[in-house]
Amino acid sequence: NSFVQFCNETSQFLPEECLLSNLEADVQYSGNCSTISLVNNSDINIDYTNCYFEMGDGGTLDACMTSLEYTYAEPGLYQIKLVYEVGEFQAKFKLGWVDIAEGPPVEPVVSQNGNELLVTNPSDGVQIQWYLNGVAIEGATEPLYVANQTGVYAVMFTNSCASSASGDFTIVGLSENDAQDFVLYPNPTSGDVNIQTNGKPCFITIFDLTGRVVEQTSSNGNSITTLQLSTGTYITHVTDASSGATLFRELVVVK
Repeated sequence: NSFVQFCNETSQFLPEECLLSNLEADVQYSGNCSTISLVNNSDINIDYTNCYFEMGDGGTLDACMTSLEYTYAEPGLYQIKLVYEVGEFQAKFKLGWVDIAEGPPVEPVVSQNGNELLVTNPSDGVQIQWYLNGVAIEGATEPLYVANQTGVYAVMFTNSCASSASGDFTIVGLSENDAQDFVLYPNPTSGDVNIQTNGKPCFITIFDLTGRVVEQTSSNGNSITTLQLSTGTYITHVTDASSGATLFRELVVVK
């Protein structure tokens, strides 16, 4: 239900306006592995000569019908556009992107440290959603989630094919990881980050959101600096060398 209208030319009768500016566009679509269903409920106030969907893979689909299905031959990310033509005039409305997956997502693997929960196996094209007592937590869509109340937590992977949920993780008492145990600054950063472990020897590992290790080092307890991280979001693990306890922090790099 989200459209951006653009026109490649204006009407000779209405040179300052887009001919289809009064179109009430309403298309719903849903994906199921390689096949998506579309329902076109658009209401246009002029007589058009043709209407179709550009499916993003070079194929088209007649949009003048209300209920349609389309099957993609290969997995990938495709942008769908709704096109209306009046003679030689054409207006296109970008519906958005459809991510066609090869199959259902794997089951999420979660590492728990006190009230910190971390998905360790996210992959491209998978949406992450955390749940508390069976209800989706608003805005909780990153690999790392720090619980702020007791209850039963789980996380779900979703792609265009299906969904897959983790097991349950019960938080019965909230532990607070004091900032003095592990300080990460500046955060967000433009690339350089200081990690202060306050006298505790530890191992430091930085992961990107796909689970790939991008930086690994150790500290004898002094402040260290990690350099030249690319723009993106990372998860920093600091593991106490003696106890093996690990703390997680999200690190954002903006350049």
